[in-house]
Amino acid sequence: MIFKYAPIDRWRKHVTRSLLEVVSQIIVISLLLYINQEVGAVLVYAAIFTIGISIFRVMYYMNMPQRDYVRMYERYMMIHRGIMDPRKKVAYEDIAKLSKVEGVFSISIKGDDNEEIYPDRLTEADFNLLRNELESKTGLRIIEREEETVV
Repeated sequence: MIFKYAPIDRWRKHVTRSLLEVVSQIIVISLLLYINQEVGAVLVYAAIFTIGISIFRVMYYMNMPQRDYVRMYERYMMIHRGIMDPRKKVAYEDIAKLSKVEGVFSISIKGDDNEEIYPDRLTEADFNLLRNELESKTGLRIIEREEETVV
């Protein structure tokens, strides 16, 4: 079972911010060329690097709704953690506790490790289906709390 990222406004905001970074870099280089009739090589390379990263981010966030957030298999699940982090593989038998605290769904794994799933990145129907699947595959009930208590 595959749960994809929800098409939410957060991804559009990231795309807009990255596009503004590209435009601002182009404007800065253009103004420097207009005022000084030249731009230092270091500044050009830094601007090209920044523009490249921003374009990469635009492409990454534009395609978020097509990416798999959680993949559930027969014996384990895999959770997408971001651009640079690989997917986290979590075996159902290693899950010690399931809890939802302040909008974060936390999976406690044996050995003091935690993985978090953010429900706001899924559609409500997908999150409810994910909860039901996890409860049935692990045999654990989800503990819901308003806030985490610090001990």
